[in-house]
Amino acid sequence: RRICQYLPLALFISQIQGHTRLIFFPGKNSSPTLQDKLSTMKTEDFAWFYPQGHAAHHEAGHPERPERVDAIQTAMQHMGWWDCYPKLPARPIPEGVLHRIHSPAYLNLLEMTCRRGGHLDADTYVTPASWQLAHQAAGGAIAIASAVWHGHARRGFALTRPPGHHACHG
Repeated sequence: RRICQYLPLALFISQIQGHTRLIFFPGKNSSPTLQDKLSTMKTEDFAWFYPQGHAAHHEAGHPERPERVDAIQTAMQHMGWWDCYPKLPARPIPEGVLHRIHSPAYLNLLEMTCRRGGHLDADTYVTPASWQLAHQAAGGAIAIASAVWHGHARRGFALTRPPGHHACHG
């Protein structure tokens, strides 16, 4: 536990081509909103991230659709968890961190494909909103990982959309 106080804000564990990489993200430039939320959280709290605007990433008939997140939201409301636990905002992702995880060529291809909408492969669609939403989803995961890592929350859940499970190094 003692070494944790010296580590940067978030730890990424990335599985790329069978190799596990640990990537550290410095936390000096935290947004005031995030800092305010974290400073009021108790250690026993559960924190979570919700992807605002996620319905803009949608393709009719595709199994990865907004209703997946809507069903989770409905379940959380039914259990009484929707309003009683803090929702953390997504953190901005520095370009250098993105380039440690994905190649510049892959990021360029992804951004250009998102601008016009279409498919990256037979199963992976993107819309003009997908680029921003993917950044938001990753930033939400960073916010949750950071809160748990630093002891601001014992548990966390990043409800991300798009899910990112087709992403690759490039």
